[in-house]
Amino acid sequence: MPDQDAVVAITSGVKDMQAVLTVIWDKLLPAMELKSLRRNAPAAQQLKEKLAHLEVRTPQGSATSPGKFLNRRFTFPANEQKIETVALSVSASGKTLTVTAGMNGKEVTIPCGYHEWKKSRAPLLAAKAGQFPDEPTAASFAWAHDDTCVIKLCAYETPYHTTLTLKFDGDQMTLDSEANVSFGSAKRPQLIGRYE
Repeated sequence: MPDQDAVVAITSGVKDMQAVLTVIWDKLLPAMELKSLRRNAPAAQQLKEKLAHLEVRTPQGSATSPGKFLNRRFTFPANEQKIETVALSVSASGKTLTVTAGMNGKEVTIPCGYHEWKKSRAPLLAAKAGQFPDEPTAASFAWAHDDTCVIKLCAYETPYHTTLTLKFDGDQMTLDSEANVSFGSAKRPQLIGRYE
């Protein structure tokens, strides 16, 4: 915005980008003036506190499931997401779920925290951004239902994250994935794997 001597950079990942642009044009742009703003210590403190508490929410649900879904490897038919196998295991404390995935001929291991984020370097499974195999990621999980595990993978140096929903039914795993934002469809094709 050269008339205001300003640049707006947006680094968040939202599905409704028009809503963000509308706020800029309806609120920010009209509030810009050529003179300096008066100091507003209460507003500055309020903004500081809000920014200090921004977070990506972890999945909600239980840390455990009564189902027998752990330590079982599920194999998927050939797919464009290049996911070949998925297995889940849990730490002795039950606070860390580990996803081990065969992806494009390589094994990927991703630790996921319960109500916390576990950092690692891995691709965003099922996401188009999965082409970056050494992405700094943070992952969290919860069992939304006895047969459904939700895993959120965040590429924390970017605005992108993927939510995986793994639903188990006997010897079958259904994997649904959705990105927070995408150039194109945010939902990826559903994959159905079978226990080996």
